[in-house]
Amino acid sequence: PEPLADLKEDELVSASVPSLLPRASSPVPDWKSQTFWKEYLKDKTYLFYCESMKPLALKIKHEAKGRVILGTIEWNVFEDGFPNLKVKEAYKLRWAHVAFLADLSVPRNIFEQYAECDKLCRNHFVTMASADQPDKSKSAPSISPEPLADLKEDELIGASAPSLLPRASSPVPDSKSQTFWKEYLKDKTYLFYCESMKPLALKIKHEAKGRVILGTIEWNVFEDGFPNLKVKEAYKLRWAHVAFLADLSVPRNIFEQYAVMCALPRYLARSVKIFVGYFPTGTMERVEEYGRVATAKSLARLLSSIPTGAHGPVQVAICDIHTLQNHFYFSDNILVRLETCTGLIKDEMRSIKHCSVAFPDEGAYKRYNRIFRKYPSIICTKVRDGDKRVVTLKEGEVKDRNVIIIDDLVKTGGTLAKCAALMKTEGCASVSCFVTHPVFPQESWKRFCDGGKNAGLFETFYVTDTIPAITAELEQHPPYKVLSTATVFVPIIIDDEDAIPAEV
Repeated sequence: PEPLADLKEDELVSASVPSLLPRASSPVPDWKSQTFWKEYLKDKTYLFYCESMKPLALKIKHEAKGRVILGTIEWNVFEDGFPNLKVKEAYKLRWAHVAFLADLSVPRNIFEQYAECDKLCRNHFVTMASADQPDKSKSAPSISPEPLADLKEDELIGASAPSLLPRASSPVPDSKSQTFWKEYLKDKTYLFYCESMKPLALKIKHEAKGRVILGTIEWNVFEDGFPNLKVKEAYKLRWAHVAFLADLSVPRNIFEQYAVMCALPRYLARSVKIFVGYFPTGTMERVEEYGRVATAKSLARLLSSIPTGAHGPVQVAICDIHTLQNHFYFSDNILVRLETCTGLIKDEMRSIKHCSVAFPDEGAYKRYNRIFRKYPSIICTKVRDGDKRVVTLKEGEVKDRNVIIIDDLVKTGGTLAKCAALMKTEGCASVSCFVTHPVFPQESWKRFCDGGKNAGLFETFYVTDTIPAITAELEQHPPYKVLSTATVFVPIIIDDEDAIPAEV
């Protein structure tokens, strides 16, 4: 929704408040103002609300007769669709009670309200009120995604499996079938996936050579749009390992996948591994003004609430997380594995002569320098020139080198374009790029294709398939080349090995 306009003072605190209230020029009031607010707010409640609950909030304020103050939240979004939130005048909440009116009737709005409650609950109690939910006793035909068709048995377990497998007429097999499944599945992994991750799941099954069985989830919805989910043949999971391929790049799909993540550990599997791949709020890991919400912490808290499995905590694998500090946002309830996809580009670089690695900023250098230390390094930095930030060469030899620019993600591509232009100005033989996560909001990837403003800038633009909706487009357009993460995930799934690439 549009950001809520700042309400006038008499609307906030009613006509019984003194007409002239102490104000502070700084975000936090001076001691005189603090004394006033502490006394004035001790029996008041700040009522925050999502935009759809504004009519109810106004009625509550009217009924409360001066005991309720309407708080303001800026409900903005970043270019990639994830929430950019700020609680206005958050410093006053320490002296008041706090309530929040939530509307969870629309799945796509759940995460942003969860993030807001996460912020408010750190120091205050929050009251959540939602509209009455429609009756879910009757399910409707699937809307999106379509239910996965039941895969044939030989597709599930590979050609090496017996042609005739014991079957049971009841949901739970008889003792003879249980003995068979217990022995057969002890070294197998059931791999579940959201619909957008199906191509990657098929590649992983192929790479695993019989060690991975593709599990089936029915992704249906009720009439009110909320998920109606079912894990097929869930009773078999107690004898196998379990993995799940998640795609959190679209906010409206987070809740249904979170529901599956919480369900899988309850089926008593030998182990549970969840592959998040792209951690979408990783760039919002810190705040620079009071009241701004660090949604990286909110998503980490959500994933940390996944229940422990029968044989230990769930493992959550994240590829090339934006900053290592995000690792400490997760609780000890889960085991977070920070993996990297840089081994994919190192395989490509083996065939490139006179190759050097360029880092577009010092943050990228700190993250990846150790992995590429056997290649000559080129370090760029951003400096302010008036109102603009200019990319300049800090150190490294560029002339006549085949340069690969390395970073964890790309959004608009502006920094990478400036870095590549600098490489060409310095006389490189060629310049290519590798990023693990091609976010590219609002089709910004087109700038590097034919007809785009930076067409021909990169010889090859390497990306991985952690954001399948984007990479499905990129596969059809040069200079993009999509590298599959299947070879990164398979060792984690079947051998529990570290996916950090070996030294070249």
